[in-house]
Amino acid sequence: MSDTPIHDEIVSSGKPQPKVVAATVGAGVGSALATITSWVVGITAGIEVPEAVEIAVGVVLTAGLAFIGGYWKK
Repeated sequence: MSDTPIHDEIVSSGKPQPKVVAATVGAGVGSALATITSWVVGITAGIEVPEAVEIAVGVVLTAGLAFIGGYWKK
């Protein structure tokens, strides 16, 4: 066997990596977008969006945009 380590040691730089920042921004945008979307649907269609549906849309948008942000950033 070789003396070469299998994995490099991870050293914290004290600041978040660009992928983490992109995913966090995506999650924040997704959360805000879900609230705005529910509000717009309520006003334009005159429909009261159930709270459970609003939460589900929020989860999907938050997770989806966080994934897209993290995937997009190299």
